[in-house]
Amino acid sequence: MKHDYFFQLRSDIQEAHHHVEELTDSHKLMYHPDKITYANFLLTHYLFHTQVDHHLKVTLSNKELQNIVWPDDKRKNALHKDLEALEINIKEPSNTIDPCTAAFSFGLCYVLKGSSMGDKFIYRELSKSSDFVSWKTDCFFKTSVQQSPQNWRNFKTELGVHLDKNYEDVRKGSLAGFKLFGKLHLECKNQLRSTCV
Repeated sequence: MKHDYFFQLRSDIQEAHHHVEELTDSHKLMYHPDKITYANFLLTHYLFHTQVDHHLKVTLSNKELQNIVWPDDKRKNALHKDLEALEINIKEPSNTIDPCTAAFSFGLCYVLKGSSMGDKFIYRELSKSSDFVSWKTDCFFKTSVQQSPQNWRNFKTELGVHLDKNYEDVRKGSLAGFKLFGKLHLECKNQLRSTCV
């Protein structure tokens, strides 16, 4: 029987995943949204996209980029549009992850792609808020909901190859992805507190 590396990966990164979920407090975003919390969500995702994109583009082949990375450009552009509508200043971060193996990059991408899987549910709950509706900044959610299912299926096919060949690097990349996301979230939170108070 073939080893289920997807199950093992989910198990191995579960603690890091839960830590980021607690840190970002998605419950507050969905059920008690305010502009700063929402801006923090968007800005964190935008900067995470930027960092992961840079890393992927220096480690993956053109074929892998075409299949895996470039479909996310629409999501990143939508994030930028929403942040501009909220009048949030975007400071591009310096790259904090050194180039590594393709398998490590796919681990990072696993976190990026996986973060989009809950967007449909978050959007549905946010849409019940009159404040959120009044901001007219849902380009990211509309784009993500349209793209995510097929994009995720395509990615899982490619990821499976790397899991079979180099599981440990994929695991390390995934853990690095969660760590980076949490770090960016806190940095964005501090930035928005200092500029929006």
